Amino acid sequence: MTPEKIAVSVPDLETASPYLRREFELRDIPFELRTGEPLGSRPAGRIFRLINECVSSGFSFSAMKALLLNRAIPWKHGGMRERLVEFGIRNHCVASWSENGETLDIWAEAFKTPNKADPGDWLLRDWYRLLRNRATSLCSAKDFPEIRRQWFAFRRDLLNIEEMSPADNDVLARCIEELSSLERLGALYPELAPRDAFSFFANLLEEVQYVSQRSPGGVSVFPWRVAAGTPFERHFILDASQDNATVLYRQLPFLREDKRLDLFLMDTDASASFFEIYRGQGTAVFSFAERSFTGYRTVHGHFANGAALADESARADDPYEAERLFRAGASAPRRLYPIQKKSIAEWNRVSRNRGFSFLKEAFENQSEAVSGLIDEKKTTDGRVRVSQSDLSEYGLCRTKWFLNRLAGIEVSDSDAELMNDRNLGLVYHSVLKDLYEKIRTEDGVFVGERRNEYLSWAENIAQTAASGHAEFNGPLAQPIIDSLIRRILEGIAKILDKDAEFLDGFVPEFLEERLTLEQKGALLNGVIDRISRDPADNALVIIDYKSGKAVSGKRYIPDEENRIGDFQIPMYIRLAEQSPESPYLGQRVEYAWFASIRDGAFKPIVQGEGISMGRLRPVSDRDGFEPTMEAFDRMVDFFEDGIRRRDFTRPEDLSWAVCQSCDYRRVCRAVYSVAPGLD
Repeated sequence: MTPEKIAVSVPDLETASPYLRREFELRDIPFELRTGEPLGSRPAGRIFRLINECVSSGFSFSAMKALLLNRAIPWKHGGMRERLVEFGIRNHCVASWSENGETLDIWAEAFKTPNKADPGDWLLRDWYRLLRNRATSLCSAKDFPEIRRQWFAFRRDLLNIEEMSPADNDVLARCIEELSSLERLGALYPELAPRDAFSFFANLLEEVQYVSQRSPGGVSVFPWRVAAGTPFERHFILDASQDNATVLYRQLPFLREDKRLDLFLMDTDASASFFEIYRGQGTAVFSFAERSFTGYRTVHGHFANGAALADESARADDPYEAERLFRAGASAPRRLYPIQKKSIAEWNRVSRNRGFSFLKEAFENQSEAVSGLIDEKKTTDGRVRVSQSDLSEYGLCRTKWFLNRLAGIEVSDSDAELMNDRNLGLVYHSVLKDLYEKIRTEDGVFVGERRNEYLSWAENIAQTAASGHAEFNGPLAQPIIDSLIRRILEGIAKILDKDAEFLDGFVPEFLEERLTLEQKGALLNGVIDRISRDPADNALVIIDYKSGKAVSGKRYIPDEENRIGDFQIPMYIRLAEQSPESPYLGQRVEYAWFASIRDGAFKPIVQGEGISMGRLRPVSDRDGFEPTMEAFDRMVDFFEDGIRRRDFTRPEDLSWAVCQSCDYRRVCRAVYSVAPGLD
């Protein structure tokens, strides 16, 4: 029997169609979906709505990205669209704005002083101007004939229609047919012409149903009821459940239920009639699943009298079912679908011994390029440079450290943002550093009574906080910083309050300075946000600012294998106490705290007896922190040894959940690995 003589009817075709497509393609069966979807929902037909959204939003980044990255639209001029999106990300082109009654184009303003300017930015600027002018002219067309003229101008200058697929070209042609119909109606009834012709046209495309014109041949797939009584040799009705296959007709459905009862208006159940029409040809087979995509189902009551459903045993000769049974120990399938044969050949190809894999073995001396990168990026005079973030990342996954720190694979931004947590953290650190430098210069020590004056200093400092950071370049950067001054000052005020409570009279002595320390074959390095010193007894307090939530103290308690989860506090204590560059060389650090700017709280990790923190409980005192320092030293040795051996293997005990959330999972592909023999 040829596929053209087979039909399939599905009650909830919108939900089931992706699964049906997959099954037909897996079995290499030609098919034809006999159902429509709005023209404006098709990838090519969406272009008119996307253009309209660009213009109406003032060419906001989100609208521009949706238009430019629609793969169904073939643009001229090579990679201009990707370059324009990248330009918008690095210049924070989020949205245009109004100033003194004038609308300012965010993209045009960004092109005046671009961040990380590229020599080709002027070409990009001209291409954007062409896009903006053509799109604006199209959306502002006063009538439908003008829309046609502007569309063909847009297409001529910006699109490469020859590269569009035949199916997408058909959709676009149908959209223009609808425009022609509107032109004829507009000529007949000019007094009824809409005010915004292009928006009217774009909205119409969201309502007009379009059925793809596929090549003839294949199984016909219909929505439920549409193909009732059609003379196919075999007709399969899927999901004949009570919920989905019931057909109810209601008289005067707009009336309330009590009114309908007063008029003796009852619902008419036409389900049985449709079932009989389908069965009238003698070729229909009904089926249903007790558990479908949307939940559990019950077979339709029409079949309670013993009417036959499809027999599950019909799957016995299915090659996929035979393949599943073969993996469980049964005999080999008698036949295979083409895609199965291709898959087996591909599996045999990739399952061959491929030799060396850095995911499973250390590089050692196998790659001069890797050795060169290590010498360039991670060693100084033969010593391995170590930061606390190196230890945290390498300890979690050596492969991630290699891809990020050594190979230099960056996780690119996909959206333009005005301010994220990292940007805000930079501002906080910058303001706090300058503020405490001024306090040290003016007063020598922190004076709690001058808290309000310190806050006014912070306000002046915050006004220019973003000027030294490339992340804040772009037309909207400084206005956004200005609008966030209040939020920044609220965070600074919380830190000042805590200093007044616990560190009144302390000298804010060491502010965001780098220290280094040679430890065996490693060179430790780090930047400490602040060390405050009590001039009375020289007690030292290390403070690390966190714009978000502080690190949990549990991460500094060694586990059963004497490992810790964070290395920041041990690194800073080691540097402050032993670095030759440290003004506190040879002294003992009794206090180490996180300062949560968001929560306005100090979180003690190491705590001496001289400062009372009330109910706040630290991890331990300095003596009790020694096991953590020993775990830190072991990790330094492990890291230094691993770098020298070029060991970037993936830990065997790393959980799948950790890999699944990793930004580099698509590079190392550990989450996609398949073990032979697994069902």
